[in-house]
Amino acid sequence: MRGNVSVVGVLVLGVGVVVVPPAVAVARQVPCDTPSLVKAVGDANAAGKRVRLSLAGGCTYRVDRAIGDNGFPVVTGDVELVGAGTVISRHPAAPRFRFFRVAVG
Repeated sequence: MRGNVSVVGVLVLGVGVVVVPPAVAVARQVPCDTPSLVKAVGDANAAGKRVRLSLAGGCTYRVDRAIGDNGFPVVTGDVELVGAGTVISRHPAAPRFRFFRVAVG
């Protein structure tokens, strides 16, 4: 009986350590222009699932005006931005504003 309990305990422990990372439900390529990035953030918020926005490599997204107090729509969804050598900058003549606000939740 003791041997059976040990085998069951090992099986339960083995199953308990299986970790499945959350899958990226939607992956979207964002062209190298600021209006496309603004739209992509808004669309990602509305998706209702995790979204990975792949920014154009080596691109500079230059923001020249704010949407309220932010350069982009308030992030309300599960949004991930990735990009190699990508820059998000504020136009020198634009008023000061933050790029992103992430909503609580």
